[in-house]
Amino acid sequence: MISALSDFYARIDACNLASPNEQTVLEADLWARFGTDKTVLILDMAGFTVKVQKHGLLFFLRKIRYMQSVVAPLLAEWRGELVKFEADNAYAVFDQPLDAVHCALRIHHSFQYLADGLPDVDNVVVSIGLAQGPILLIPGHDFFGDAVNVASRLGEDIAGHRETYVSAEVLTAIGEDPGIAIERINVLGLAAGKVSLRATPQALSSQRGPCFFS
Repeated sequence: MISALSDFYARIDACNLASPNEQTVLEADLWARFGTDKTVLILDMAGFTVKVQKHGLLFFLRKIRYMQSVVAPLLAEWRGELVKFEADNAYAVFDQPLDAVHCALRIHHSFQYLADGLPDVDNVVVSIGLAQGPILLIPGHDFFGDAVNVASRLGEDIAGHRETYVSAEVLTAIGEDPGIAIERINVLGLAAGKVSLRATPQALSSQRGPCFFS
């Protein structure tokens, strides 16, 4: 059986070989097969170069694996779908923008909750970007689209340590949530917002420390 990834690239190759009229049909078929509307989450770990130079490569590889062990169950808890872990990044999609926002905030909170203040593998700091829109998704392998590009810019270029930035489309979709504070911004040509946990008893209760560690 042909894999989804092989099928995807076979369709891309077919488009390259087709006439303009055939390309239109093939591209429509490709979008029908792989196209979907999702909220994209892209997570980037901080300090790769500095920490590798200071502590060595294996230390940072251990941190990456630790990050993955924390993030994967949180994605599942908030109904997210992991697309892939790659280097010190995590890539995921959600059906509901609000789930993606809550998951991102829970990730930040969990890493702070688990850290013991020592420069060890559990001292993980990440930045996160969220964007929404039509994408081409090959489940478990990769994804492509403007929402992927925007989430990458927000998470890797704009968000600082322990920050989550979301696109204007995500802000519109999540509306007003009593547990989420929003700071609207316009940066690098993007209308976006920084979201954070609002310090209410209800929000703090919902963001307690992770239950997947004893």
